[in-house]
Amino acid sequence: MPGMATDDELQELATASGARADELFVQLMVAHHEGGVHMAEQAVEDAGLAKVRSMARSMVVGQRGEIVELRQELARAGES
Repeated sequence: MPGMATDDELQELATASGARADELFVQLMVAHHEGGVHMAEQAVEDAGLAKVRSMARSMVVGQRGEIVELRQELARAGES
C-alpha cells in the first residue's frame, strides 16, 4: 500500500536519534499522508455514500495541509 513504511524504514527510525530521527519521521509521514490522499481521492470518486465522500474530501484537505506543514518543518530543520 502506498505510504506505508517498510520494516527496514521503521527499524531505521527506531535506531535514529536527534535531527536524523526528526528527518526520518517527517519523510515517512509525508509519504504516509501522500498515500492517504491517494486513497481518499479514490473514495471521493467511487464511494456510494455521500457521507463517505464528504469525509474523504475532508481527509484530502487535512492531509494535504499536514504535508505542507511537514515539508516546511523539514526545510526549517535543514536550515539550522
